[in-house]
Amino acid sequence: MQKVNLSNNLKTEFKSLKISENFSEPVLEVSKEELPGLLIYLRDNKDLRFRQLIDILGVDYPKREKRFDVIYLLLSHEFNNRITIKVSINVNDLIPSVVPIFPVANWFEREAFDMYGI
Repeated sequence: MQKVNLSNNLKTEFKSLKISENFSEPVLEVSKEELPGLLIYLRDNKDLRFRQLIDILGVDYPKREKRFDVIYLLLSHEFNNRITIKVSINVNDLIPSVVPIFPVANWFEREAFDMYGI
């Protein structure tokens, strides 16, 4: 496994992006508006190739202003890397579907909606 090399132009292209690390794997926090573009970038970039969506998770923080985190787990088979994408949203916010980018998201999105309404 090689370390994920995120290009410096990511922050230029995605204004809301915050990059951190958890257990030596990158965690990207982005706005709901920039989510689709970021996922396409991570999927199509020849140096990254995060072409598998592993799961979509919902996390509820009842005392936070933006109550929910929607978390996307991606895998690059070619480089054996994982990356986490986080989007924080309010209770009644709508988040764009990522089914056109990752068709497998259909089931994951239904589950998150059924459990959390997100």
